[in-house]
Formats: sequence, C-alpha cells, structure tokens
Amino acid sequence: METPVEENLTQAQNELYGWIKDYMRDFQHSPSIRQMMKAMGLKSPAPIQSRLKHLQEKGYISWQEGKARTLQIVDEVLEGVPILGSVAAGGLIETYSDVNENLDITDVFKKKGCLRTLSKW
Repeated sequence: METPVEENLTQAQNELYGWIKDYMRDFQHSPSIRQMMKAMGLKSPAPIQSRLKHLQEKGYISWQEGKARTLQIVDEVLEGVPILGSVAAGGLIETYSDVNENLDITDVFKKKGCLRTLSKW
C-alpha cells in the first residue's frame, strides 16, 4: 500500500508514520518500539525514538516515551471518542465492533484541567 507523503516530514518520518497508521488500522492498538524497529529494518531503538519525537513535535502523534503502547495518531483522536454503548457491572457482555457516532472532545484538549465522566444511573 502506498502511503501519502506528508510535506513537512522527512522520508524516514513519513515512512514510519504511514506504517504506524496502517498498523493501528489493522490491529486497533499501537505498535511496540521493537515492532517499529523490525518494520523499518533497524537494530537500535534510538532512530525510532527520534522519529517519534519529531512526529510528536510536528503534531502528527501523541506519545509518552518510556510507557508501553501509548502512541496515538492525533488526527484520529481529534475526530472524537467513539460511543459504543454503556458498561454494566456483572456478567460477560458482548463487545461492540462498529462505531455509530463520535463524541467531539476537541474543546477538552484546548483547555487545562481534567476530563470527568458523568453517569445517568
């Protein structure tokens, strides 16, 4: 699959960014540093970490160095939080795989403070 070229990224950054987007679309979670190293043909984590830092500085990803699988694609976060259903205590509940709508939380990211959830129960 050919990845669209982002104009303000280097070739290496664009290659990693495209691979991350494809991986997260296919597996629904972020890849590990080791998986990124293998995909990019690298033997050291340093170039991956450097590219991730640059992608974060340029606003393409959100990432917490030193914490496992914290990587997020920023444009996907800003689309909203998927609303999949309610959570009930008790027995096993079937998971939802289709997203019906998104909750727009872009204003939350623009303000300092915390996000609090409310329940109608």
